[in-house]
Order: sequence, then C-alpha cells, then structure tokens
Amino acid sequence: MGDLPLALDLLNAVLQFDLSPQQLRQRLDEAVRTPALDQRAAALKNVVPPGALRGITETFALSFEKLSTPARQAALVLAQLEPGTPIPEAVIEALPPELNSTEVRITLRQRNFVTGEAEGVFGEMHRVLAGYLREQAGPDDANRARDALLAVMKPDRCEHPDHWPTMNACARHARPLFLRLATDALTEPNDAVATGGLGVGLGILWCAQGDAAQARTLQEQVLAVMTRVLGPEHPNTLTSMNNLAETMGAQGDHAGARALHEQVLAVSRRVLGPEHLHTLTSMNNLAKTLVAQGDAVGARTLQEQVLAMLRRVLGPEHPHTLSSIKTGCGIPASKGSIVWRDGAKLLQAC
Repeated sequence: MGDLPLALDLLNAVLQFDLSPQQLRQRLDEAVRTPALDQRAAALKNVVPPGALRGITETFALSFEKLSTPARQAALVLAQLEPGTPIPEAVIEALPPELNSTEVRITLRQRNFVTGEAEGVFGEMHRVLAGYLREQAGPDDANRARDALLAVMKPDRCEHPDHWPTMNACARHARPLFLRLATDALTEPNDAVATGGLGVGLGILWCAQGDAAQARTLQEQVLAVMTRVLGPEHPNTLTSMNNLAETMGAQGDHAGARALHEQVLAVSRRVLGPEHLHTLTSMNNLAKTLVAQGDAVGARTLQEQVLAMLRRVLGPEHPHTLSSIKTGCGIPASKGSIVWRDGAKLLQAC
C-alpha cells in the first residue's frame, strides 16, 4: 500500500478545506455508483496494488473535482511531465498566466498535488496521481507542457554552461515527453515543428556537454518526424538534417556528415535557389566538413563561391560576408587565393 499515504494526504486536504466527514462519506458513496470511476481505476491497474484501485481512484476524483478550473488545468499540464521528478520553477513560470497564478500554485501545494518544494523547484507529482490525471487530459495539455519546456530551453541557454543546471533539470522532463509525442499519431505540421524543437534543444544541450552519441540518437528521431510530417524538402527538415550532420561530424563521422550536407545543399539549390542565404550556409557547412576530411582544395572552391555570391547579394562589408571571409582565411589552402588576398585586406580595414 505504498500509494495509501498519497490518498490520505489528498483526503486530508479535502477535509481541511472543503468537506466535513459526513459530506465526504456521502460523496464517496455517490462516487461508488459512478461508472466512469471503473474506467479510471482500470487505467491505474498497472501502478496500484490489487484491491486498492477503487478507493484511491475515488480519492483522486474527489480531490480533483474540488480544484478551481485554472488549478485543474494546471494539474493536467503538470501531469504530462515526468512523475516523481522535480519540476523546475522556470517551467511553471513559462505556463500561461492563468495557470501560473499565486492562487494556483498555493492550491496545488496545499492539496498535495505537488510536493517537495525547494529552491528553484516547484515540486514534483506522484506517479500514480500523474497517471490518473493523464487519463483525464486532452492533447492540448501535453502541448502546453511541451511549449513551457520550449520556452525555457532556448538554444543559447542550452549551449551556455551557466544555464546547464536548469537545462538538465528540464531535460529530465523534455526527453520522455518528446518520445511520447513523436509518434505516428503526430500529423499536424505546427505540432511537429514544436515537438521537433524540443528534440533540437535536447540535442544542442547534449552536444554542448560532449554527449554526441545521445544527441545523435535524438536528432535522428527528430529528422524522422520532420521528414514524415513536413516532407523531405521542408526548411525545418533541412535544418534537422544539418543538425544531425554537425553532430555526426563531432563524432568523427565526417563521411556521413558530408553525405548529409551534400543532400541539404542539393535540395536548397533546387528549392530555394543558388543565392539564397540558406543555400550559402549549406555550402559553408559542407566546406567545413571537407576541411575535416582533409580536402582543403574542395573547401576553398566552395568558400570562394560563397564569398563571391555574398559580395554580390549583400555587399562586401555585410556581417555574413565578413564571416565568410574569416572562415575562408582559416582554410589551409586559402593562402594566395581570392579569399586570402582580398578578404584579409577587407578584414583589416573593418
């Protein structure tokens, strides 16, 4: 009966704030005759000891019913996060204002829907309670949890060590939520982009921390979702392919990275045009991979093409042009080339 203390805590909160013992008994008697409770209890059969389902489920139903509408909505969203895992305060702050009010926070804590408050931690939700609430939730609840994590796990934060404690705490929720959402049931393009964004943030975090293997596995899953839902030539699909190629390069798989970069470049040229900035970025990424493979001549050729188009399209002193010059000057075979001869002078002038 490891889950009995949770049920007793919830009942205690109901008695403390809402009902007398007589009213509680009446409500539970009414709940016993509610067919929906049978279905809800069945949903918990794998996590609650035999014989305890009915009473615990009735307690959950009664406790949930007594919450205000915003507190109910917040509880349903928080149940989408990983049960038994501390929820960062930053995630709560990223929820819509009506789900993040002081009243909602106090209510969920007082009624034991979340416990274990600490510095920087809102609390955590018991696995059985989370399982019950997930049965009551709709798809929007999981999406709200996803969007809150996305709002916290910005790419620049995932890259910066100062933010890693919070990012790692978010990752404990983001990874299982991504895996739950990134299934064949995911067909809406906007949802695919947002769900993929969660995977992108995780990949950036793990790459920055040196765990390229874990990042690669997740980025392969992101790419599969983007390709299936958005199509192989969608910009988000190409970005996912580029992210995977960068991670493969970090692992030393330069041949695999080159193949992906060449694929991205071919699609970008055909769909966006040869002088589009995304196309030029793809050329630049491929050039870096060629350098890693020891093909400095091929990399120099690409860089000179990129620089010529940037000068023509953006001008010689545009930041993108100057960045391309810096990259080109770093290629071993560049000395004496147009990139070195003209670019070095321009950089000195700037």
